[in-house]
Amino acid sequence: MFRSFSRDYSLQHFVLAGVSMKRVLLKISYLGTNYHGWQVQPNGITVQEEMQNALEKMYKVRLGITGCSRTDAGVHANEFYCHYDTELD
Repeated sequence: MFRSFSRDYSLQHFVLAGVSMKRVLLKISYLGTNYHGWQVQPNGITVQEEMQNALEKMYKVRLGITGCSRTDAGVHANEFYCHYDTELD
């Protein structure tokens, strides 16, 4: 599971196709031992997939999440940045 979840994040507001959106930037750390890397793959559980599952529970809709890079299976991350976009309330 995730070793820590930093409260460091930032918000950026923008308009996409007439819809007001916010971009949320997250800084996370994780132990990658039980994961098949960052990027979603059909052959195993990944960090990106777990993050998307958590966001889906929060927002009740499946959101895409973009990472700053990729990691291989079993690799840990001490400082990893990712972002997702969602409509403003």
